[in-house]
Amino acid sequence: MNAVHSNRKLSPNHMVKIPVIYGGMQAIEWCVEENIPICATEVFSIAQIVDMCEMYEKAAERSENPQPFFVTHITGIFDDSLQRFSKPTGVEIGPEVLSQAGCAVARKEYRLIKERGYRTVMLGGGVRPLYHFTEFVGGDVHITINWKDADALMRQDGPVVSRIDAETTQAVIDELCDKFEVFRQAYHDDGLKREEYVDYGPVQLFRNDFLMGWYTLLAEVSKRRNALAI
Repeated sequence: MNAVHSNRKLSPNHMVKIPVIYGGMQAIEWCVEENIPICATEVFSIAQIVDMCEMYEKAAERSENPQPFFVTHITGIFDDSLQRFSKPTGVEIGPEVLSQAGCAVARKEYRLIKERGYRTVMLGGGVRPLYHFTEFVGGDVHITINWKDADALMRQDGPVVSRIDAETTQAVIDELCDKFEVFRQAYHDDGLKREEYVDYGPVQLFRNDFLMGWYTLLAEVSKRRNALAI
């Protein structure tokens, strides 16, 4: 943990980013007690949000000066996981229903944070279609997007309409729950246990995509080095 303290000295804006899995939560708890700002990431479910926020509240009480705490729901990866599952398994579901899954979970997470008064700021990541951004307009939430999406939003120059309180119809929730165990696990408060987070489908997809990108980068570096050595 000395590296965490060393990095903290580099900049007042330094923040540690840690996934909400069992081992990660233990690290987050330690960081909160050490007054280190946290970005708790790879959040895909209500269980993770509640578990993490409750842990933060207890750790913050033991801290002399609790620092900012952020939780990040990865909407795009969650939707990707359902889409990748539905194609090979032949699950029949309309795109207008499937496209609401990640946003439905995220909005429920947001409501819980506000209703329970958790001292956290919600972030959103993994934007795919632009509605992964526009569906959260009006909320006390920050969404990270790439330049391509930012440019598209500016070009559209549409009306600013608050969507954070929009309700997902019960029919859509019921269909998603009926056809996807992954959605049931995410949407229900007791859908996942702490020890199940690490093997949860969207968490695995998120990790594997990162690993693929890392290995691709290493291969490209090796390729260029070999070319220069010739």
